[in-house]
Amino acid sequence: MSKKADLPLHFKHPLFFKEQREIKWEKATFGLECDQSYFLHDILYAVGEEHEQPWKDVKKYLPQVFAKWNEAQSRLYKLFSERKAKEAQPLMIKAIAYFISALFWTNHEPVPRLTHLQQDIEKLKYKPINVYERLAFIIEKPGMYHSFIQVGELYTELRKQYAKMLIVYKK
Repeated sequence: MSKKADLPLHFKHPLFFKEQREIKWEKATFGLECDQSYFLHDILYAVGEEHEQPWKDVKKYLPQVFAKWNEAQSRLYKLFSERKAKEAQPLMIKAIAYFISALFWTNHEPVPRLTHLQQDIEKLKYKPINVYERLAFIIEKPGMYHSFIQVGELYTELRKQYAKMLIVYKK
């Protein structure tokens, strides 16, 4: 059975939700192949719906995000090498959304909002260097090859931060 909820104002961002006013979902499935909505788990948490909370079991979910990025990276490389930036843009947007989610989940937090990303990212302990500045560029120009390279670097650095977090949490 399909459910729907109003999209919270603090999640309305022109890159991810241009004119969308509500989210619909069958169930909170996980993975980059889940096209129901960007930030589905985070939004459902914000509106009080019961569902999976990937930030509470990062050992299970973050490796899946990284694996999906590896798959997307191959497709994106092919598209950009063929100069098909317009075709690459939807996949880039998806990769950016999942990077933002993974960034917060690495810190055991859901994405709180998209309207004040800079302030929320500044509070995070585990994050790549200059992540907000780099992310702002990528969000502004998701169809550029340089954005593709930069998001790849961010994923690589986030993997390192994730590994660091795992070591610290074991102590």
